[in-house]
Amino acid sequence: MKQSSPWVILLLLFNILVTYPVFSQTERYASLSADQLVGNVYGTITDAVTSKPIPNADIFLLDPSTRRGPTGYVIRTDKGDITLPPLQSAVRSGVTDKQGEFLINSVPTPFPFKLYTIVIKASGYNPCVIDQARVLPGAAMSLKVTCRLTRVTRGIQTAVLFKGDDPKAPVRYRHQEVVVKAIPKVRGLERKELGYQIFATREGLVGGTTANGHVIKQRDHFVALPSYRALNANDRTYDFQVRLTYKGRSVVAPVWDVGPWNIFDDYWNPENIREIYRHMHHGGKLGLGTGVPQAQAAYLQGYNGRWSGDFGDNKDFQVVRNPAGIDLADGTFWDDLKMKDNDWITVEFLWRPDVRVGSQIQTTTGLNVRSAPAGTRIGQVPKGARGTITGGPEGASYLGTFYVWWKIRWADGLTGWSVENWLTPYKPVASKQLFDFNQDNQTDILWQLPDGRVYVWFMKGTTQNGGSYLNLTPFDSSWKIVATGDFNQDGQVDLIGQNKKGLLYLWFMKGILGSSSRYLNTSPTDSNWQIIATGDFNGDGQTDILWRHKDGWLYAWFMKGILQNGGTYLEPNRMDPNWKIAGIGDFNQDNSPDILWQHLNGRIYIWLMKGTTLQKGVYPNPSLLDSNWKVIGTGDFNQDGQTDILWEDTNGRLSIWLMNGTTLTRSASPSPGSVNSTWRAIGPK
Repeated sequence: MKQSSPWVILLLLFNILVTYPVFSQTERYASLSADQLVGNVYGTITDAVTSKPIPNADIFLLDPSTRRGPTGYVIRTDKGDITLPPLQSAVRSGVTDKQGEFLINSVPTPFPFKLYTIVIKASGYNPCVIDQARVLPGAAMSLKVTCRLTRVTRGIQTAVLFKGDDPKAPVRYRHQEVVVKAIPKVRGLERKELGYQIFATREGLVGGTTANGHVIKQRDHFVALPSYRALNANDRTYDFQVRLTYKGRSVVAPVWDVGPWNIFDDYWNPENIREIYRHMHHGGKLGLGTGVPQAQAAYLQGYNGRWSGDFGDNKDFQVVRNPAGIDLADGTFWDDLKMKDNDWITVEFLWRPDVRVGSQIQTTTGLNVRSAPAGTRIGQVPKGARGTITGGPEGASYLGTFYVWWKIRWADGLTGWSVENWLTPYKPVASKQLFDFNQDNQTDILWQLPDGRVYVWFMKGTTQNGGSYLNLTPFDSSWKIVATGDFNQDGQVDLIGQNKKGLLYLWFMKGILGSSSRYLNTSPTDSNWQIIATGDFNGDGQTDILWRHKDGWLYAWFMKGILQNGGTYLEPNRMDPNWKIAGIGDFNQDNSPDILWQHLNGRIYIWLMKGTTLQKGVYPNPSLLDSNWKVIGTGDFNQDGQTDILWEDTNGRLSIWLMNGTTLTRSASPSPGSVNSTWRAIGPK
């Protein structure tokens, strides 16, 4: 057999160069840098004796690293005099309302946390000082202060001083106050369908700020996850989104906050790059697995001695009191999912494709290719580009955002590292023959008349719903349509014709209109070989061409668009010439094209294939209609995802076998039930 000539290759390369799409320069945009994160301090100030709220109390957040000296603020405490920066130099401050409550938001909180000295003053009361309290990023883990002030006696003020990590200090964190009413069942330790079972809690704190600076509104819609590695920039949604499902309701929400329980627990990432293991100091070891929050394992199984991960140098920070692995904003909790209490939900991390080494992938946007994770850019691939994962995963930050990276061998030959956020698994479905000319998702039937014209029946199931001649230019009666398939990956049925000289011609179609056309060869093909079918025989998503020699030999051209990109004999490589290939379909639902044969005596037989290799041969049940009937095509006529069989008898009558795999479910007479017997069926095949 002869391959395409060099001028065809040059022409294709020229078209690629002049039509190469413009695409975005991803890895998108960077999220917030660590020093742009913010936190919250809130709470209640009451009278130590009466427990009544104290209005108009002042709360100051001071930076303890600020120089202290003669210009500082000297304050007497129950543990001796201390010097603080002047109160007017406070980084943030607030005042209690009539209920004695306060909220200080947008507190600068460089990752992973920020130490502040909190001073609380109220007229007629002794101050309270909490020295070096830890403020965490976001609202899910906001610092709660519940000071009880004592009244001044004898006109002498003596502040009560606590260290921020003192167990007696009147501080705790918002997520610690979630109460689990009953011990939940051990769930979430295995993946469920497309997501993971995660215990969800309600975030609340209207008026507070999320880690990325979003001011929380009434009935807001977002989520918090316990790692900075999945955090969108303020009010952006495209990098990190989750799909949440609860009791039949589902919603997609952006990740705008960090928490609960941890700030290093990227439990959605592969085990080898998960950060939490660097922060375990009580027996926490590798083996949590993807999709299991550290807090969940600590609460339900005693992992890490029931402690959460540490925050910096503090190795005994908090005992886990609930298994929460996600926090939901009020609108997401109440309105979207109709939740009434904290509960288990299904969470899908939409930026994480289900891929691994060996997976075939496709891009959902233009993507950069780099020499190493976050390394030098060596190329770009457009939206829809395909490739195979050959290495990874690795974790690395690019412009302040952490990404999971995979090494990919792209279909164009480029090999390098790309981020996974805009990858999706590619599952070739070319074996299910595309045959829809009017884009209604129905299998149509194509005929060629004796004068060479081509006519399509638009079908609605097994009933004709209109029809049209195809507009093919150039075209004359010397051309015989020998194959169909999508050769330019635009979702349209294209046609290959062959004339008496053996030349092959391809029409790229847009429905019934030929949008462009070109020769596939410039010299005749060997007349002993004929094109008898098309399908994706090497699993690369491209339409390949199957040839048969007059002596029964079988050979597949692997195509890349209109270019032959290799080929091979089938295994077995020959079939008795008394058997004719009647159609191509996927009869065992493995996404590999199977071959339907018909003997001269009318009996049919199916080769169940894996690529170009026969796995098993079976006679369908039944395997014979009548010796006067001939198989003229295959397709899915009842939209059940199964390959059906189209028959025609010697008088032009038609019948459709609606199949379930290789077994006949029922026979249907299409409408119309016959066709002019001089018309030749082109497809579906």
